[in-house]
Amino acid sequence: METAVDIASDFVPVGTTVVIQQNGDGTKQEYKSQKLPRLLNYKIVVLINGGSASASEILSGALRDDRSVKLVGDKSLERELFRNRSILVGKRPPCHNRKMAYT
Repeated sequence: METAVDIASDFVPVGTTVVIQQNGDGTKQEYKSQKLPRLLNYKIVVLINGGSASASEILSGALRDDRSVKLVGDKSLERELFRNRSILVGKRPPCHNRKMAYT
C-alpha cells in the first residue's frame, strides 16, 4: 500500500487522498500523498489488464479519481476491492470479512 501511495504522490497534489483502507471491524485508515508531485503537469494514460496487481490498481484508481486520467484495457483482477471513493458515502455496503481499499 505504501509503495502505491509513494508512486501516486509523484502525480497528485500533496495531501490528496490516494486510498482509504477499511478493515473488517469498520475502522478506516486514510493514505495521503506526502511529497511534491514531480509529474503533476504531465499528461498520462494508464494501461491495465486482468492481471494488474493491487498496487497498480491503487495507483490507477487514484490517478483516475484525482486527475481524470484515462484508463485503457480490461477490468482489473481486484475490481471488486478497488472501487471509486463514492462507496464511502454509502452507495454500496463495504465487505466486512476482509480489508477493503477505496481509491
